[in-house]
Amino acid sequence: MDQEKECWVMPERYFFRGKAFNDHEDLYLEARIKKDDWVIGMLAQMLSEISSLRVIFKEGTLAQPVRVDTKTVSQCIGKRDKNKDLIFETDVLRDDGFIGDNGVHYYDTILIDHLSSRDGDYSDYAIIGNIIDNPELLKEISE
Repeated sequence: MDQEKECWVMPERYFFRGKAFNDHEDLYLEARIKKDDWVIGMLAQMLSEISSLRVIFKEGTLAQPVRVDTKTVSQCIGKRDKNKDLIFETDVLRDDGFIGDNGVHYYDTILIDHLSSRDGDYSDYAIIGNIIDNPELLKEISE
């Protein structure tokens, strides 16, 4: 997600992510968003099935909010992983793990499922996906 790098003006924990409900084009910024693209921005409106995010890019803010599927909306926890990517609720993270005496590689895999997760230190973890795009990752979550 190229748009989440650097240049945020507001604290990152106030940002939301969601999948675009339909195609969107902003001629002023020459921004094109396709249906099901992930977009990041300020939550402008929350309705029953469709929400709106005011999307923020490096070049500026889209003039009109982008409609996103409410089931995909998640909030940034205000932290970054070891690759400096923003971490959102629904993200699944994994550490580098270790090799046990039996030669098996063990990992710690966690689900970011609530804003209370913002108290954690995730600098040794990398985002490996999210449960919206990759529901099969739920099987890998460490107990």
